[in-house]
Amino acid sequence: MAGQSMITIEEARKFILERTRQMPPETVPLDDAAGRVLAREVITPVDSPSADNSQMDGYAARAADLAGASSAHAIRLPVAREIAAGRPPGAIAAGTCARIFTGGLLPEGADTVIPQEVVQRDGNLAVFTAAPRPGEYVRRRGEDVTAGAAILRAGDVLTPARIGLAAACGETSLAVISRPRVTILANGDEVVEPGRPKNPEQVYNANAFTLSALARECGASASRCPIAGDSEDALAAVIQELHGPDVIISSGGVSVGDHDYVARALTRCGWTIHPWKISMRPGKPMVFAARGHQLWFGLPGNPVSSAVAFEHHVRPALRKMAGHRALTRPLLRGVLLGPVGKQRGFRFFLRGLAAWNNGRIEVQPSTKTNSGQLGGLAESNVLIVVPEGVESMNAGEETDLMPLSWTGYEPFWRHGET
Repeated sequence: MAGQSMITIEEARKFILERTRQMPPETVPLDDAAGRVLAREVITPVDSPSADNSQMDGYAARAADLAGASSAHAIRLPVAREIAAGRPPGAIAAGTCARIFTGGLLPEGADTVIPQEVVQRDGNLAVFTAAPRPGEYVRRRGEDVTAGAAILRAGDVLTPARIGLAAACGETSLAVISRPRVTILANGDEVVEPGRPKNPEQVYNANAFTLSALARECGASASRCPIAGDSEDALAAVIQELHGPDVIISSGGVSVGDHDYVARALTRCGWTIHPWKISMRPGKPMVFAARGHQLWFGLPGNPVSSAVAFEHHVRPALRKMAGHRALTRPLLRGVLLGPVGKQRGFRFFLRGLAAWNNGRIEVQPSTKTNSGQLGGLAESNVLIVVPEGVESMNAGEETDLMPLSWTGYEPFWRHGET
């Protein structure tokens, strides 16, 4: 794949993923495990629950003692003891019951729990007007998980419930796949850090912050380099110092202009480079490079092009490195609320705002179509996918949509809320 060859998104992704390795495992406390991928299965040493206990506040009794109870034939049992969660349950004799609270252990001799809402009190007597079945409202020992069972498997994404399950079985830490370490590099004399004065011909370094946030969303740790100067020497000097990160993402300087130095500087510093033109817009030019285990993604400088290229090429690699099985965002199907057009031969990704309405997803194409208009991306929650062989689509037609982020889904919740 040497040279400026035109390839498809899928060809580029396959090539990249073949050169992407999974990160090694590390052990982290439960508090730091959310969203990480489990490296080794977890075997519980305990039953959960560890003993029979009550599902609710009520009365523990023998079902046989309450056989025949009804509104016409109430049965009264003395309340022999009170059992709160965390207290020894003791035992009850035949013909007695125990006041029990949620989580309280079932006392020896009892086999059922009767909710307090259907029991009346008459001094120290509990009055029952319905016959319970054995085992009602009782959580049985080990009914959730049993000792020796695998409660979590390697490759599981650690959701809050899975972390809670690990804690319920006594775990304090988990072996997870390490986070890829990502460094973001912007280059060009026209790029200025936010907060500093700039001239009209300069731009603030928005790409570095966008790409850093996207990398963290993938489960990576991300940091930013100082902006590299607009020369091959300046860029090469920065590249020579980048030995720590697993992945470097640069923006700008990847086309074929006189000031596009990324490929030349990488070659000079010993990287194996693959400069591509990819049949997609925005995000057509890209440089992918490797040196040892390190990967370099040279993305376009236009903000929208950079973000879209990240979605298709960097996200799958970072997620594979972090141990995920699902490497790309899922596609949705939605109906266009307005027409879209493009150049034939490229797969286009147009910005849009989608919402759930009348039992379907509807998407309004953005009017901001220039790849330098970050505001259009900020007000969108999907990318509208227009296939290579299509030049235009009309309102009412259905197409694929790529969600950009769950944090941008407010319109879905506003429609059809209950």
